[in-house]
Amino acid sequence: GYELLGEPGAGAMGVVYKARQLRLNRVVALKVVAGSARGGLDPLLRFLAEAEAAAAIDHTNVVRVFESDQHTGQPYLVMEYV
Repeated sequence: GYELLGEPGAGAMGVVYKARQLRLNRVVALKVVAGSARGGLDPLLRFLAEAEAAAAIDHTNVVRVFESDQHTGQPYLVMEYV
């Protein structure tokens, strides 16, 4: 349900894509676990902990988390694009 528009950032933990959420026609940030980080449980647990922590914060200076899910075993976060 997303169209990738670019790759504005990447790090050791994950890759962030600028994407369009097709169903709602809005631009979002789509963060996925980096290929090298998928190998073990620890990076996945850290990724999921980040999703839970970020979703619990409601502050104008922190991006909002819209969704956390998996696609073909690849976990991802959908966040506000700023």
